Amino acid sequence: SKGDQAGHLENASLIISGFDVDFCRLRYERYKNKDSRIPSDIGVASAVEDAWRRDLTINALYYNLNTNQVEDWTERGIRDLLLQRVSTPKAPLRTLLEDPTRILRAIRFAAQLSFDMSPGLIRAARDARVRNALQYKVSRDAVGAAIDEMLGTRARDPSRGIQLLMATNLIDVVFPLRNGRKDVNDETIESILVDRSGFIYQDGLNCLSRTQSLVTRIFLTSDFEWDISKRRFLWYAAFFKPVYEMMPTSESKRSRRQESAFYRLLDSLKRPKMDMQSIESILKGVEPIQMLLLEETFGNAIKSAKSSGILMEDATPKSSQWEELSELRWSLY
Repeated sequence: SKGDQAGHLENASLIISGFDVDFCRLRYERYKNKDSRIPSDIGVASAVEDAWRRDLTINALYYNLNTNQVEDWTERGIRDLLLQRVSTPKAPLRTLLEDPTRILRAIRFAAQLSFDMSPGLIRAARDARVRNALQYKVSRDAVGAAIDEMLGTRARDPSRGIQLLMATNLIDVVFPLRNGRKDVNDETIESILVDRSGFIYQDGLNCLSRTQSLVTRIFLTSDFEWDISKRRFLWYAAFFKPVYEMMPTSESKRSRRQESAFYRLLDSLKRPKMDMQSIESILKGVEPIQMLLLEETFGNAIKSAKSSGILMEDATPKSSQWEELSELRWSLY
């Protein structure tokens, strides 16, 4: 079963040969209550009706066991699959207003598959009504679960998901930085969060992108192995790093640290306590590693390069000197 809220859908989930497989009947859905994303009317439907009630065209493809053919009742699913594009069968705005979590699902698929989102879907996601619905109609648990999947084991490009959240102006709804209340002690920090939120999100995205690049270099060109089920903790930590660095020092009162934007971000996603501790542990270990690299490895290498009169801009591209200095640049990441 997929939980109490999904009980009305009569779904079942199984793992077959390592793949998650969902079983559900063909159905239609009607939405009458504008304050709820749960359908008010559900019934048995044909494949055509089932296709048109789905959130994305690439999820509205059917394999007919009798004819051994793929059926594309929206006439756009195969095209969007070939174009590597995420779009909706019905009008995008209507689709998102019926269930605002669909935009998070669309972004998740884009991140998992390295697909683009259709311009119409991006425009609809920027509509103030969608923003309001995502903020007030969707529980924080549902938002956190969607982001977990976006950064999970199947994500080919986690930074793509963050980019799309920024492009749709939903980044601050998903990752709220402000605490929403007046507090004299935190007035300066709150002012920075308001004035520089765009820069903070961009810095987090830059850090995540660099981390992805470095991890790819390490694990695709070596025999190192790691538990990919824990990989999302590294992606979270990389994106949250700029916010973590704004947290009051360890000498500050514990209550002030717990009320900081970093802890509010973790709490807003409603993830298990062990997950939050893993993310924080990664960030706590960053500074000692950076200091080690800067003071020893990188510092000594730069001194050696300077003493030899080698500068990056003076090195011939793709020469041995250029490649050596390029490796020094990577050590900063």
